[in-house]
Amino acid sequence: MDYIALLGASLLFALQFLFNQRYEKRTGSGLAHAFRFSLWTSVVGAAAMLLMQGFALNVSWFSLLMAAVLSTVSILYTVCSMKAFATANLSVYSTFAMLGGMLIPFVGGLLIPSRNEELTWTKALCCVLLIVGLCFNVRREPKADGDKKKGLPPLFYYFAVFVLNGLSGLVSTLHQSFPDWAVDATSFSMLNRALTAVFALVMLLLSRQTPLPRLNAPKGKADVWMSMAAFGLICTFANWIVLLTLKNVDASLSYTLTTGAVMVFSTVIALIQREKVTLKQWLSVAFSMAGLLTLVIPT
Repeated sequence: MDYIALLGASLLFALQFLFNQRYEKRTGSGLAHAFRFSLWTSVVGAAAMLLMQGFALNVSWFSLLMAAVLSTVSILYTVCSMKAFATANLSVYSTFAMLGGMLIPFVGGLLIPSRNEELTWTKALCCVLLIVGLCFNVRREPKADGDKKKGLPPLFYYFAVFVLNGLSGLVSTLHQSFPDWAVDATSFSMLNRALTAVFALVMLLLSRQTPLPRLNAPKGKADVWMSMAAFGLICTFANWIVLLTLKNVDASLSYTLTTGAVMVFSTVIALIQREKVTLKQWLSVAFSMAGLLTLVIPT
């Protein structure tokens, strides 16, 4: 059941990108837009978790600290993502983000003593196959017309998203590794979403920006709010499912399974939308499927 739940979370992770894209088409991809997106999606997610708890909330110093760290990482990741649009190759960028989101929790799960996870040859083979599959996702981005791109070098952003996305999974794993100090997954999800909303609101106020979304077109306000609400619910529930399963499933297995399944589901969604799927994308799916199949091999 935990593996089925992780596949469900992977499908949600793949679907959330659709609503992120809808939001960016209506508003743009500037920092202020990103903070507004973080603010309102987090408000929706926090409200959903609070409703699930029956408006009761459990708090511990450890969970509050972990939630604050996770929220800070999320905000920094948002900032790097928005800044990278001007300088980085976005396919390489997303590949580094997924690699970090898989490899850092993978290693963390093996090193955290309380988890007692073992490195098996099937986990190692799965990891290698997924890395190869992710590399097939890299493609050459068309060069923008005009002057040379300004900003920090792309290598900075590649390293940043590798570390930041990986830290998100590592912090979640750490929280679930100390049940005597930690609150339940629903309360932790609510704390994380609430703190992320507060941090995003503070950033908007410091930059003297309105918290309300601004459109780059006269119409589409309802579409923007719907996209933020859908993303907030989908993202929050996907991460909540991962938190629940981390109590029973090795982190070194959970994050590899989720990464591979997201790659497969993303391609299926592209086919449903009648987008052109290239040979490299099919090879990426093939290696991802091979990696996932290794996880069912008895060790």
